[in-house]
Amino acid sequence: GALVGDGWVLTAAHVLQPGTLPTVQGGTTDRSKGMEDLRVRKVFVHPEYRRPEFDNDIALLQLAKRPRFREGLSPLCMPRAGEVGGEPAIGKVGLVAGWGLTEKSGIYTVSKLRYVKVPVLDMERCRRAGYGNWRPKFTENMLCAGEAGKDSCQ
Repeated sequence: GALVGDGWVLTAAHVLQPGTLPTVQGGTTDRSKGMEDLRVRKVFVHPEYRRPEFDNDIALLQLAKRPRFREGLSPLCMPRAGEVGGEPAIGKVGLVAGWGLTEKSGIYTVSKLRYVKVPVLDMERCRRAGYGNWRPKFTENMLCAGEAGKDSCQ
């Protein structure tokens, strides 16, 4: 997830376990150097999120107390409500970061935060892409971005 305000973390709903409060840690990009535990007070999952679809795959975590901002622990810069700009332009490059799995087996995670640059693509390109036997549903509230071999997980 990402710290998006004074005591709020934005994350993907699919990483949460229903009925439990997640563990949130922050303050470093290297897990081996120790991280600060940030206790979660409440979880707000988008009311229209349903597994296994990724539509509305978003949740807000309300922290029990405001974190002390410092180097390594600060909120993302977010656009203000009503700010002009909206959707990222096709071809713009975004940055995906995560501690994601590095193998499809689901057993290898990383100690250092990983980053990858991915271009924003036209939604039709995502809809036409090959996904093997999996047929994901793409909706207008999603963002299409990526390249072959570049992802936040695996």
